[in-house]
Amino acid sequence: MGLSRIAPNSSYLGLLLFRTSQKKDFNFLVEQLDSKLAGWKARTLSKAKTLILIKSVAFAVPTYSMQTIKILATICSKLDARIRSFWWGTSSNGWNPICLKAWDAICKSKSQCGLGFHKRRDFNLALLSKWGWNILTGMNSLCLSVFRARYLHNTKFFETNPKVRDSRFWKAILSLKELLWEGAYYIVGDDQWVWTPMSNGKFSTRYAYLLYNKLRFTENNQIPKEIWLKVWGHKRLLPHHKLNWWQFLSNTFPTREKLNSRFWLASPWSIRTKLLSCCFSLEGLQFLWSLEARDNSPNRMDVGDQNSFLFTSVLLDLLWQHINSITHGGTSLDLAFLFEKISKNYADIEDILPRASP
Repeated sequence: MGLSRIAPNSSYLGLLLFRTSQKKDFNFLVEQLDSKLAGWKARTLSKAKTLILIKSVAFAVPTYSMQTIKILATICSKLDARIRSFWWGTSSNGWNPICLKAWDAICKSKSQCGLGFHKRRDFNLALLSKWGWNILTGMNSLCLSVFRARYLHNTKFFETNPKVRDSRFWKAILSLKELLWEGAYYIVGDDQWVWTPMSNGKFSTRYAYLLYNKLRFTENNQIPKEIWLKVWGHKRLLPHHKLNWWQFLSNTFPTREKLNSRFWLASPWSIRTKLLSCCFSLEGLQFLWSLEARDNSPNRMDVGDQNSFLFTSVLLDLLWQHINSITHGGTSLDLAFLFEKISKNYADIEDILPRASP
């Protein structure tokens, strides 16, 4: 018939047609991520820029494959480990970075003291759960028609159990029945399934992820949810200012005290921060916001009550930079230069950011 033989390692749309060992077949995901991270100089990027790169690029690398394949847990762990090392910054001698906060805690929403990162394994399962939802709701497509004819002949989805000869993909979908059962609700009168976490009843991968991690996300946090929403949603702060507040409130600034809790006192990595206290209390933060709530009309160049939170954010950012330049760069303490830089930086931000509504 004139057909050519397909090589065992042939791929279609970026995925292998023939699979042998999942660990070997999907190492390319780790290699792709490594190539991306190698091109980024993590140690010269600010935390705000690193956060954007992780969310926009690093997390997107395996997403296409995860939509149709249940990736091995070992591969997902490697992906998480690469991203975690990039976030905390690998040392110049190649040693593992100092992780000042647990990865589980960082992989929470911003309103729960996290950064909105997704654990690769959990996100993979959330993506696959959409296939189960489409089968459950009767969505029409060639692939779903094949699944129904092959595995759901005269039986319902929630009543189906995996068999030995079933495909890996079908077994992966059936393994998520419990997740779908918890979020799905059947309306008898309308004869349809609705996704209860969403007000419109439509399935959402994001809420499937949250539902899968419900127990982990319901843990009590020291900082109330309202505080985090106000920090991240503040319109007059730059991204790196918000991240600075996250580091202060979550106690992840690499201060001498924090590093000494993980290393001995004579450690060369200790950062002397005697001039800076990172113990900003929640009451102090709420006090700054109470000043902003006052109906005053300060002059543009003055630090009025409405701008107190912005000014404090600029002060903390530049003070932290100045102390590190003294400790590691060998510069001398120059208060006049520091105050001038704070005033100029604050005035520049005042010009570009929207003003608070009266």
